[in-house]
Amino acid sequence: MSNSNNWLVSSHHKAYAKINWDLLILGRRFDGYHELDSLVSQISIFDEVIVTISNGSNIEIVSEVAPGEENLCYKAAKIFFKKIGCDFKVKVEITKNIPYGAGLGGGSSDAASTIIALDNLLKTNLKKQDLFDIAMQVGSDVPSLLFTGWRRIKGRGEQVEQINGPTLKLVLLKPDCNLNTAEVYKKFDDQPYKKQSLPKIIERFKTPRNDLQKVAEKLTPEIRILLDQLSKHGAKKVSMTGSGSCVFGVFENDKEVNKAILKIDASYKKIVSTCP
Repeated sequence: MSNSNNWLVSSHHKAYAKINWDLLILGRRFDGYHELDSLVSQISIFDEVIVTISNGSNIEIVSEVAPGEENLCYKAAKIFFKKIGCDFKVKVEITKNIPYGAGLGGGSSDAASTIIALDNLLKTNLKKQDLFDIAMQVGSDVPSLLFTGWRRIKGRGEQVEQINGPTLKLVLLKPDCNLNTAEVYKKFDDQPYKKQSLPKIIERFKTPRNDLQKVAEKLTPEIRILLDQLSKHGAKKVSMTGSGSCVFGVFENDKEVNKAILKIDASYKKIVSTCP
């Protein structure tokens, strides 16, 4: 590493969104988090993240969403510098394309990109486990977003295994409102919990299941309307990602995707994407 007065370097990253193909809740953990098992894939929509490093000791976040200390990129930089025992002046500029409050992991992906950028720019050559530990301190979704493609996430997010998965044509729809993750989980905990069996992965790919979906639909009934819209216009499978509010439909080919886009109510926010 260098810390000369004239040192200024920057890195431009694509921070890809994710979908939870499924999200199975296996119970409540001793630490208050939920024990999860989820098949997750990168999708083609992304935020743009530019990280610039120079001499000094300051963290600046430039973003239309959460531009200050509440941004996960701020937290990521702060924890990273604590890990390496050295401060720098860092500016993180975020161009948002991923809807926020949608269960697509936009903020977490921005934070993961920030961690990777800092490691590359500062040439710290941290071990993968060190980067993973930093990501885990930032947020439960962040570790898996250090990876690309399909992965299986277990525990509260600290167990990540890369897996093989299908290539899919997707249409995503987002209601006007956002959902608060903590509120969704609280509502889930308020209802009677019936432990369900854990299907084999091959079976899980056939039918996505999100254990938070029914709760999210009660909080935001529009979610069910959007799922029905996707099914009505040709989606072979539909589900909600994460704790919502975004939903997705799987289509056979680009022709079917285009037909659906034309028929689905124009007032809904639509995103065409592929996975992984």
